[in-house]
Amino acid sequence: MNLDATIHPRGDGIGTDVIFQDHTGSVIAALSKKLNSHFSVEVAKVLLAINSRVSLIHS
Repeated sequence: MNLDATIHPRGDGIGTDVIFQDHTGSVIAALSKKLNSHFSVEVAKVLLAINSRVSLIHS
């Protein structure tokens, strides 16, 4: 799992991206989401990791 988070320049939220790859490096799932919040990038990454894993479990 590879994830990233960026703070929007206008300060109106955080952009997040997650990519799941198999053992060969092929992408098997991807997620991009805007969080309307003012968390730090580090907190946004943690929340995104938790949310992404829960979403995959329920799929």
